[in-house]
Amino acid sequence: AVPGEGMFNVDITFGLEGTPVQVVSYLNSIKNLAPVSTVEKAKVNQSALGTRAEVTVRVYYSAFPQKLPSLTEAVRELTEEERTILNRLSALSLPAFTDLEAQPAGVRENPFD
Repeated sequence: AVPGEGMFNVDITFGLEGTPVQVVSYLNSIKNLAPVSTVEKAKVNQSALGTRAEVTVRVYYSAFPQKLPSLTEAVRELTEEERTILNRLSALSLPAFTDLEAQPAGVRENPFD
């Protein structure tokens, strides 16, 4: 997908660690995530400790419509291309979200722990 009018993208760079199978499996799964994302760069290193990858993923997005049609206005038929795009987007998996519980206040030696 090439950004067009009203379409934007942002690059996100992060590190992965795991077995070779885990790293490759994760990289392959990105194409099935919503929003539409592509792996732009993946630098993979393998050592005795495991596999590490430095990955850049490009995430595509657009603004919400500024105006919606009236509820009484008839909906036009979708074109074949629009149906194909809708089916592809509907098949994407939403990212997993985790609810974190509040931690009690206190002093920590390591603020990242």
